[in-house]
Amino acid sequence: MSLLRASFALSGILALANTLLAESALVEYFAYLVALAAFGLAAWWPDPLPPPPAPGQWSAPAAERERAHGECSGCGREVDAGWSMCPYCSARL
Repeated sequence: MSLLRASFALSGILALANTLLAESALVEYFAYLVALAAFGLAAWWPDPLPPPPAPGQWSAPAAERERAHGECSGCGREVDAGWSMCPYCSARL
């Protein structure tokens, strides 16, 4: 439980204690409203995001992993170097 949720829960408990000490009905109803809001915030407050990864954790991709491109002799379009047939004009590479 995060510190913010705990502080909302504590505020709700203090507001409920305030209802016991209230001498006016208006103050008592307002304390119930504050307690309801505090407990609602404590229950539905989102959890914080995890910290971002360290700057050195991700590295740049290696140059040899990049795809090599060739050119089709039939249509002149760029194709992968490992292909044996052009997907555009069906010429053998």
